[in-house]
Amino acid sequence: MKTINPLFYIAIFSSISYAQVGIGTTSPTQEIDIVGNARVRGLSNNNNLLLDVYAQADGTLVTAADNANVPGSRFIGLIENDLLLTHDNFIEIMLSSEFLDVLNEYDIGSGRYTPAITGKYKVLMDFDLGDYKQTYYDIDLLIGLWDFTEDKWVARRTLGHKSQLTFSIYGRNEGYSYTNYVDLDSTHSYGFRVYPTYNSSSVFNNPNPADATTNICNMKAINTGSTGSTSVSTTFAIEKVN
Repeated sequence: MKTINPLFYIAIFSSISYAQVGIGTTSPTQEIDIVGNARVRGLSNNNNLLLDVYAQADGTLVTAADNANVPGSRFIGLIENDLLLTHDNFIEIMLSSEFLDVLNEYDIGSGRYTPAITGKYKVLMDFDLGDYKQTYYDIDLLIGLWDFTEDKWVARRTLGHKSQLTFSIYGRNEGYSYTNYVDLDSTHSYGFRVYPTYNSSSVFNNPNPADATTNICNMKAINTGSTGSTSVSTTFAIEKVN
């Protein structure tokens, strides 16, 4: 019986372990070398979304469509009509149209956002205020993300929307932005809301009753101008942070 040197087996298995596989090429330069496009069926989704692909610690490739831990944009919504900011009262910002809702976490009917997983998120608010024609008194606004489960703010900003000092800029639009990083709980529901505060003389005790409604500010849905261009004025978004 012929004896085979053990070094022979070591050499064979070593060459297999470090073999380079070529697809579309006979001269691969890496462990897997593909000439052409690649498709991973496990990364497909039912929403026809183009999603970023992330590698987990063990090298598994995932997207937000099948793994709630994946960072990136979760939800982007907008208001379809101007929102009237009435006096001294909480006003729900109902985002009745969606640009994006990867995991169906936002309920348009209730205006509630419930994250699929507890974690750290980025809250983004971009909005225009306009139609406020008061020339003497500013509006104070408190705006942000509200936790309806615990009845408290989780992200908020206070700002003063300036009175229009000249009639040439009467009722103009002004843009505002806000970004914050917060912890959101998957067992809680959240929503965007705003609380405007007017000087009583500016709206409700105005000596000219005809101005009682036109002096109230609006959160603008659409921005139009003399050039004929039209653009979305107000969007709210939530992103998952890695």
